[in-house]
Amino acid sequence: MECGDLRERIKESVALLEGYRGFSPMVDGAIEDLRAMDVCVVEPTEERLSDSRLRLSRLLRDIGPYRE
Repeated sequence: MECGDLRERIKESVALLEGYRGFSPMVDGAIEDLRAMDVCVVEPTEERLSDSRLRLSRLLRDIGPYRE
């Protein structure tokens, strides 16, 4: 997946979650995490990559029960 494709998927995910803002702190946190990951895609550093890995792990753990 190229950088532009990844950024587009992040943008689409944020747009989808925006409709659920305020329903749960988890939604607000997911939006914040996705935006931080977008910054990492644009300007990657070792620190941002490490932070993004942690954020992604947390997001995947949190959405696990809702996947089905």
